[in-house]
Amino acid sequence: METDESRMKHRLDQLKQVHSGPMSGPSGLDPMWLLIFPEGTNASGNTRAKSAAFAAKMGIEDMKHTLLPRSTGTFFCLNELKGTVDYVYDCTMAYEGVP
Repeated sequence: METDESRMKHRLDQLKQVHSGPMSGPSGLDPMWLLIFPEGTNASGNTRAKSAAFAAKMGIEDMKHTLLPRSTGTFFCLNELKGTVDYVYDCTMAYEGVP
């Protein structure tokens, strides 16, 4: 997060810009979907071990088929976009061929 925060803030600030073009919604904001991966990466032997270590550190059960999400980036994005987001959806992505 230390290396990504300033870049993320810059991009999220651009999404909050009010426009008056034909694509702008009634609020003047351009419609958007922002997709983030709070677990940070795909599941692999290395990332599974990191997820398990984080779960142990937090005193919670590790997930079996996905990585444990980290809330820092999600919380940052929601705070930056406060007042511009109507809905937040939680979804799980699956990739063919990934055990």
